[in-house]
Amino acid sequence: MGLAADIGTLARLPKLTGNQSLIHELAYSTRPFSAAEAKGLGLVSKVVEGGRQEVLSAALELAKSIAEKSPVAVMSTKRLLLHARDNTLDLSPASPYDVLTTPQRCS
Repeated sequence: MGLAADIGTLARLPKLTGNQSLIHELAYSTRPFSAAEAKGLGLVSKVVEGGRQEVLSAALELAKSIAEKSPVAVMSTKRLLLHARDNTLDLSPASPYDVLTTPQRCS
């Protein structure tokens, strides 16, 4: 795996991993790292053994599981998770409903 200094990646990675020095090392050295190392760092949630077909099957299985849920619940959960990712606790709304009722980008 590798990193690209694109929109927000370098700004978010130290928060996600909790390891400033490692992110500096990876960004400055551009050394490749394995999927197992990425999983250990919390950059990926799962490593799928095999090739393209196995990865595609695992992705479709997860997508099917999510698609079986209420679309409103999935969208609301996504908005809350994005808000939590992009804001500190002192900027959090008084109620989670404030996030759900305020128009915002959901990407």
